Amino acid sequence: MKLKFIALGGILSISSIGFVMDSKTVQMPDAQTLQARLSKHGFDHFAEKTECVKNLANQQKDPLDIARAIELCLYDYNEYLKSKGTPDPVRKIIMTTMKMKKPRLFKAFLENEQEALKELKDHGLYKPIE
Repeated sequence: MKLKFIALGGILSISSIGFVMDSKTVQMPDAQTLQARLSKHGFDHFAEKTECVKNLANQQKDPLDIARAIELCLYDYNEYLKSKGTPDPVRKIIMTTMKMKKPRLFKAFLENEQEALKELKDHGLYKPIE
């Protein structure tokens, strides 16, 4: 748990900067729509084993809060893999792959929110998929 707070320190700092900058809020769609978006991008297992959809569905959030929620879900996914006894080398490969796919994950959650994606890009949290 202590590591969770340490790992999120940078994101929390960025979030507080975003608050000062008066970011545009995003209305997230319902859980069924988010689940369909994640499925379309191949994140079915991630969505099933984390509470990301539940935590973000029907919420009105700042883009940086959405990024922080996704980071927390990645941490929770890693913890889920540990709890299921996934061997460390395999778990590390899975999590490295998830981190590499994070731009696709952001795009799935913020599919119709180009301004939000631009804001995350401006903060260095999102690199557009080419």
